[in-house]
Amino acid sequence: VDVAAHRNGSTLVPKPAAPMDTASNASLDDLSQPREVDVLCGRGGLINKHPGNVVYRKVVDYNKPYYQSVHKKHRILVSQSIVQSILNFGGRFLTLGAKSKTWMEIGYKRAVQKTSQALRERSAAQEDDDDDEEDDADEDSANYRKKKGSPDSKEEVLDKYRWEAQTNLKKTHERFKGS
Repeated sequence: VDVAAHRNGSTLVPKPAAPMDTASNASLDDLSQPREVDVLCGRGGLINKHPGNVVYRKVVDYNKPYYQSVHKKHRILVSQSIVQSILNFGGRFLTLGAKSKTWMEIGYKRAVQKTSQALRERSAAQEDDDDDEEDDADEDSANYRKKKGSPDSKEEVLDKYRWEAQTNLKKTHERFKGS
């Protein structure tokens, strides 16, 4: 799958890869060993510590305020932009097959669903907050949306969040590599 994107109706989807020579294609589609930029789906310490998952979680955490501040119908765009940023960076979303015990790509739609879920999940720091602080945050978020107004178009929102997610991914990856 090429990481460049094209529009399919109103959603952004990965563009099919152009034909390549067999040697190059084998290295891109090799699922026997996940790469550092891949996001591994599943549970456990090895998956949580995988470099691609560490970067992915940081990007998701960084974008949670954006996700919660936009109108509900535009939240999918934040998720799509994060997934597309991972794909643009050369990453894949992989899961370990139960029977085959080989890594398999989960597909764009499932990756967006998982990212949306991750954006909705509360962090440990949020769970420790008092109820009063949570009420204030909800009120601040609602006021922010009222002041900012509704975006002009879905494309403008998508462009904004795609750029922000891509920028956040690069910054986070650079920080991760530096540490």
